[in-house]
Amino acid sequence: MTKEVIYIDDPLGRKICVEKNLCSEAMEEIEANDLFDDFMSVIKKPAILIQTTDTPPEYLYFRSLGWHFSVLLQAKFVSGFWKAYKCTINPLDADVVELLKTGKQII
Repeated sequence: MTKEVIYIDDPLGRKICVEKNLCSEAMEEIEANDLFDDFMSVIKKPAILIQTTDTPPEYLYFRSLGWHFSVLLQAKFVSGFWKAYKCTINPLDADVVELLKTGKQII
């Protein structure tokens, strides 16, 4: 069985690979297909884009979707391409502030 993925261009021209089931465990009340469609907005037009100071760097894409939830996607360079590997639904404000303190805000 293969995993369904999409490739989304971010504002800096990187193609980010996102698996359909990336957030399925984190958000039970939202249909997986609906959230999968929303990944496009998070990566194409992030409200905040943070580059970590790690080597190699990771990129974190944050955006509110509607009135009730926000998404934080983390992507890293794996085997020659950028891959979203972690999804956080409704991250705590303190966590986002800490990421802004320790990383470099691009957008």
